[in-house]
Amino acid sequence: MAMVLFILTFLSIYGAINYYCFRLIDRSLILGKCKRFFLFLFFFFMTLSPIVVGIFLRKGHSLLIKEYAWLTYNYLGFITLFFCISVCLKILVRFFVKKTSNLQNLTLSSFFALILSFYGYFEANNIKIESLEFFTHKVTKDLKIAFLSDLHHGHMVNDEYVKKVIDKLNEEKIDLLLLGGDILETGWDNDASMWKNINPPMGKFAVSGNHEFYLGYEKAKKIFNDMGVRLLDNKVIDIGELILIGVPDEVYKTQYGGFLENPEKLNLEASKYKFTILLKHRPRKVQGLSVDLQLSGHTHKGQILPFSIVTKIFYPFHAGLYEVEKDYKIYISRGIGTWGPRIRIASSPEITIIRIKKRN
Repeated sequence: MAMVLFILTFLSIYGAINYYCFRLIDRSLILGKCKRFFLFLFFFFMTLSPIVVGIFLRKGHSLLIKEYAWLTYNYLGFITLFFCISVCLKILVRFFVKKTSNLQNLTLSSFFALILSFYGYFEANNIKIESLEFFTHKVTKDLKIAFLSDLHHGHMVNDEYVKKVIDKLNEEKIDLLLLGGDILETGWDNDASMWKNINPPMGKFAVSGNHEFYLGYEKAKKIFNDMGVRLLDNKVIDIGELILIGVPDEVYKTQYGGFLENPEKLNLEASKYKFTILLKHRPRKVQGLSVDLQLSGHTHKGQILPFSIVTKIFYPFHAGLYEVEKDYKIYISRGIGTWGPRIRIASSPEITIIRIKKRN
């Protein structure tokens, strides 16, 4: 039911954006009936295209489907930027200029949307290292942890980019790798073995995000196994210096149940003496559960400005570090990949390096 509601909401908003663009072009170029009809068909088809792509990717991985997906998602990014710029221009013109034409709006919006799309592509490939430090009596030695979320490895975020991520991780010489969900994407037909090129001494651990369920949970579990990554969904483990708790995405709860409802039943007596990290894809605190640090993702920090305004409404813990209560902090990653278009604006992809240092 939630998925149906999401699809209907998406189609309503995306359909409105495409219809606006259709009307602007029609009024700017004064098209005849035949051209107007085919233009309308184009925008109607592109409105449905992301849903069609999702269906195709679940059924096959041909080169044609992948090219279709690439076109669909990058069009989505461009047309959304075009819409935002066009509306802003209309508002500015109304306040500062007495008269302008639809053709001028169309030309300027197309130009700036194209420039921003190219910029966004380069930003999406410009990985930033974000550093955190925590001092605690709960470790006997200094630790260096890498945290990634929202890679969306699949048809848009390809193996070449993932290899670049892994190379950067190896440069950091980390003790532990944590993956915070949405690492895999629908239609995954990629190389899992490259993840075996990084082997931190304390291991590699992950929790599922919503996109692992869209891919298929059993398939996702097999891929993580092939990557040499241990899935922590509904698990608590002691890895010596740290305790790790894994909470799967909320989709898991609706299908399988889990300890989200009863966190007090967890045996966390040792967490009083050991630094405890909670891996949870969506940045919401688990009521009744107290940990030293929660690592989350999901928001992408909006991925493309101005969507960060919208995502912050739904997720007040949006990006960066928050102190929820005494000795309980949440860090939300902007994500390392992209969903949909390979575009990021004002939300660079990140690898989070966390140093946990022994307090003397």
